[in-house]
Amino acid sequence: MDLSQKDALGKFDAKYPNMQIKSIDLKQENGTYVYEIDGFDKTNEYTATIDADNGKVLHSHSEKLDVDDRHQKALDLNSVISRDEATKIAEKHADGVSNLELDEDDGKAYWDVEVSDGTKSTEVKINATNKDVVRTDRDHDNDND
Repeated sequence: MDLSQKDALGKFDAKYPNMQIKSIDLKQENGTYVYEIDGFDKTNEYTATIDADNGKVLHSHSEKLDVDDRHQKALDLNSVISRDEATKIAEKHADGVSNLELDEDDGKAYWDVEVSDGTKSTEVKINATNKDVVRTDRDHDNDND
């Protein structure tokens, strides 16, 4: 992944200037990593999917905010730990490849990091402000649920 989170946010801002950020998701799609960034203003919400290797905006759209979404809070990106730091914390609890999502829950920012080694996956929820690991859930991928 050549594109940093900061650069991905710059691409989002170029597409949708001055939006508040709701969530940042770094995940694999079709064998490549992409950032999915959600933002909003007073009337609309905006989503852009950005290739994490070359920075190309792969998909974007906007839609009117639902009534329930009008009181959502933006992430304070200046007070949260970085994607790299969240990955390092999560990988202390599990081995493998990570998918990450930064979003707000009950007024606090959290990194949800899913680490998978192909046979088992572990989700690690990290308080994005103070670095505390809030929860670790392990799941075996080849369970017959």
